[in-house]
Amino acid sequence: MPTASSYPSCDIPTVDLWDFMFESPRDGDFPEDKVIYRSLDDTRRYTFAEVKATAKAFGNALLERWNWQKGDILCVFSPNDVDYAP
Repeated sequence: MPTASSYPSCDIPTVDLWDFMFESPRDGDFPEDKVIYRSLDDTRRYTFAEVKATAKAFGNALLERWNWQKGDILCVFSPNDVDYAP
């Protein structure tokens, strides 16, 4: 049986993950150098700009190595780690 959330409803935009993360307007208080991922022991961090650059590099590698195209599907099996998101 479905249960209603105790939290208020939110609008979920109909966009892909890249647009949601990197192309959507951000609050003016959210600079490119803001740390958004941090390891548990705080030895590794990623800023918003670093995550975007790393995601672009990964996408470019998929394109160059395997001629990845829009609509292709990738499955990632990975432990929960600070390096997973980028």
